[in-house]
Amino acid sequence: MALIPRVILIKLGVGGLVNTAVSVFFILAFFIVRILPLPMLAYLLVRGIPGLTHLTPFERGISWTTGPLPLLLNLYWFNLAIQGLVKFLAKPMKDKQ
Repeated sequence: MALIPRVILIKLGVGGLVNTAVSVFFILAFFIVRILPLPMLAYLLVRGIPGLTHLTPFERGISWTTGPLPLLLNLYWFNLAIQGLVKFLAKPMKDKQ
């Protein structure tokens, strides 16, 4: 994904249009891969995944308590990424280089 080129550009101190394009691509890719599927994953968590009716009540309880954690973490990371991008885009162009 776009995270590795983004980290390399930051460590090399490369700024400007290239860094902006990579950052925007990272946000779009993160949204498509991790945020867009969240409603379906939440639906499956609530309704149950077909074929997993053999779970014991304890296992079902564990899945209900730990299942939302990845969903919430993805939303938190997306929020952090958006905040970082907004800060980056709010800087004057001379500071980005």
